[in-house]
Amino acid sequence: MSASNQITLDFGNSPQLQVNGAYGVLSNGWIYIIRANPASSNRIEFWVSSDNGASFYLHTYIESGNWGLYNTTVSGTKLLSTRVSNGNWGNYYVYGIDLTAIPVGASANSVAYSNGGWWQQYFGYSYYADTGPAFLASNGKIYVGTTNRVDSGEDSPSEDKMWVGGWNTAFSAIGYGGANVRTMVEKDWRVYFVYPGVNVVSIDMNTNAFTPIGLPSGMAVNSLYYTYLLRNPKDGNIYFVDPYLIATLRIYKYDGSSWSQVSSFSFTHPSTETIVMDSSGNIHAFYYQAPGSMYHYTVSNFGTSVSAITDLGALFSTYNVAMQAQTIEGYSKGVGAAFASVTTTRVSIYSYTANTVPNAPTVTSPTAYANTRTPTISWTFSDPDSGDTQAGFEVEIANSAYNAVLWSSGYIASSATSYTIPAGAITSDGSYYFRMRVWDSSGAINIANGTSPDPNYGGRSTPTVIDTVAPNQPTHTIGTVTGTTAAITFSAFSDNVPSSGQNGGGYVCVETMASVRLQTNWLAVGQTSYTITGLTPNTQYRVFVVYQDNAGNWSLSSPVSTVSTDTTAPNSPTQTNGVLYATSNGVSWSAFNDPAPSSGLLLTTLYLQQWNGSSWANVLGYPKSVVGLTNSLTGLTPATQYRWGVTYMDNAGNVSTLNYTTFTTNSYPVSTSVNLSSSGYTLNKRPKFKFTVTDANDATLTNFQIQISAANDFSSILLDTTSSAVSSGWSATSLSSGSTGYYTPQADITTGPRYVRIRAYDGKDWGTWSGTAAFTIQAVSWPTVIASDDTAISKRTIDDLRTKINAIRQARGLAVATWTDASIQDWTNGASATNIRAVHLIELRQAITDIYTVLSTAAPSWAPDTVIDTTKDRKGQHWLDLRTALLGT
Repeated sequence: MSASNQITLDFGNSPQLQVNGAYGVLSNGWIYIIRANPASSNRIEFWVSSDNGASFYLHTYIESGNWGLYNTTVSGTKLLSTRVSNGNWGNYYVYGIDLTAIPVGASANSVAYSNGGWWQQYFGYSYYADTGPAFLASNGKIYVGTTNRVDSGEDSPSEDKMWVGGWNTAFSAIGYGGANVRTMVEKDWRVYFVYPGVNVVSIDMNTNAFTPIGLPSGMAVNSLYYTYLLRNPKDGNIYFVDPYLIATLRIYKYDGSSWSQVSSFSFTHPSTETIVMDSSGNIHAFYYQAPGSMYHYTVSNFGTSVSAITDLGALFSTYNVAMQAQTIEGYSKGVGAAFASVTTTRVSIYSYTANTVPNAPTVTSPTAYANTRTPTISWTFSDPDSGDTQAGFEVEIANSAYNAVLWSSGYIASSATSYTIPAGAITSDGSYYFRMRVWDSSGAINIANGTSPDPNYGGRSTPTVIDTVAPNQPTHTIGTVTGTTAAITFSAFSDNVPSSGQNGGGYVCVETMASVRLQTNWLAVGQTSYTITGLTPNTQYRVFVVYQDNAGNWSLSSPVSTVSTDTTAPNSPTQTNGVLYATSNGVSWSAFNDPAPSSGLLLTTLYLQQWNGSSWANVLGYPKSVVGLTNSLTGLTPATQYRWGVTYMDNAGNVSTLNYTTFTTNSYPVSTSVNLSSSGYTLNKRPKFKFTVTDANDATLTNFQIQISAANDFSSILLDTTSSAVSSGWSATSLSSGSTGYYTPQADITTGPRYVRIRAYDGKDWGTWSGTAAFTIQAVSWPTVIASDDTAISKRTIDDLRTKINAIRQARGLAVATWTDASIQDWTNGASATNIRAVHLIELRQAITDIYTVLSTAAPSWAPDTVIDTTKDRKGQHWLDLRTALLGT
């Protein structure tokens, strides 16, 4: 806290001084109005609008005894009033009040700033001094423009001066031209103001040199008495506002070299008193029509948008608010004896102590992330005044630009430095911006912290991500386990939107089997594998993985794995051969068995080797990893010796002993067709087929299959049957190896070239097909008609029988028969004719009997003439019997 002097000026019954032109914009963007309230002990009130003029509220007031502040304005947060030395007519001083140090609701007479001065009165003269309302404080300097009148109603322009001084330094005149200056602005170390009736002028703040910069085109000289210069904080340019013409406002922009008009628009009230520009570049106009009638309107975007007129009359209805330049009424001759000799004021001085506003709070939590929708806001409170405490606070949730409030706690009277956002204020996860302000015990709000993006509140310039959803549950896999280490891999961190990301939070946890924590191994962001160390051999552990996100949410732990630091190999499995086939063997083995503490099964390996006549060699593709307890060894060679074995590897890398089990693959049964030849033909449409079967394993053959086709590739099947499906026609439905079997079709086969093949089944595998046998079935055609009692037989009958018999013998694999009287001469040859003898018939019968013998079929009995009497005639019946017998072969 700082001590200063308070000086009370006693003018007796001097006229009341009023607030003069005190309107503007503070550095924090507030629009302000300073007014005197003579109805309330000369209270000086400081009203502000934090919503660009939409509403005003009383921020601060000062009780000033029996006089008001004169020619008052604000620069930044400094309240300025001026009295400037003017020749022999009086000494006036500039003084300043730091508004941030004025408590809200200060009691009467508790704070009053002024600097002492003196007043001179000369008999025989009357005068009044008029000081212009324009002030500018920047870069450690204060500029003031003044107008002085030496007698009633008479100007002396040579006395109009521009003064420069400082907060604690004397003022001096730097040139003429300070009359009726409404506003001054500063840019790049130059002060700009309007010299009424002359020009727009700039002052170099280093040299105090004056430089005319020219008027906007078309600007009337006399209008310069009513113009305003404004600086737009958005683009840094200087704007010239001319409200002189009734109901018309013109705006010009100065870009550093020339003026250009940017807008001209109309308004509904004829007398604009004060014009200011806020921090967003909007223009605000205040005007006064009658006591208690005060108005405000806003122009956005230089005339493209004009807000509704706001009537402030009700707000100021009880106050005398003077908005035009006021004068100090001088004392005229004959005022009275009581004042005839007044040459100085009476000055009383006493000390005071001013309150200092608290510092902007620093929000310490939440940090960048929170896992609750009711987070607790914490902050630090500090105040330059020793012992001053926090009286209240306000917490808000704003948008990312800090220019819109999403939720507010409102003012809360409390000294607490933390506050929990109530349920319902935040309804969903996402990014939120928190800010706040505090009040001290005198009711003063903290100063701005001066940092972006929102300098008026303490808060976070980066968002807090509200994330209440836990990360997804990880999975993991145990790798190699030794006596002291265990490798583990796990799924990557994943989280549902909006995710706050992985916090480096995550660990591999190792516990005893009784769930006593032994290790918590923290993981780096993105890490997906880890090697656990420091384990005890032959001990079991519980292992799992868990993740944490930036907001502090923990995932469910991965399913627990049992890890055993195992140094003992698993037991060798018991191995069993399956049914042996020609090309496969279904093998099986006993389940994994490992002495405690078992680390669990990691790998099952199957081995297969083949005997090559001198050594064992690995079969291609073996050894290989398998699962389960069975496997089918396929692609083997029939009748070949193999051996196989299985080993178990546990998670610690221990491998069981490899033992081999041998086997020999089954041999294919072989079928051979033995009673068919591609030579000759047969007349029988149901020819009997003879075949032999052999099996290297001496197995009993339990099924047979025959196929007859019209094509040698068997694409046109005429007959396809098995003995198990249709037993009729088969000589037997099972045979031992080396046996002969027969099959007779049960339906006629069409005539023509035909192909037959046969295979057998030994109860495990079907054998390969026999070689294809080609044969021909010929349609029956007899050259002669024979009656059973005929006694004469022609040459054609005998030759036809001989030809057909030899053709059928050839088809059945027999040699052709030779005949007595190989060439039969017809009776027409006379003496050379061949006599038909018994031998001719007997030979034919024998040749046919041979065929039946080959077919293992009972031959014809040739009854009733079984024996041919050589003395008897050969009856036609004998020759018919031969023809019939041929049809059965």
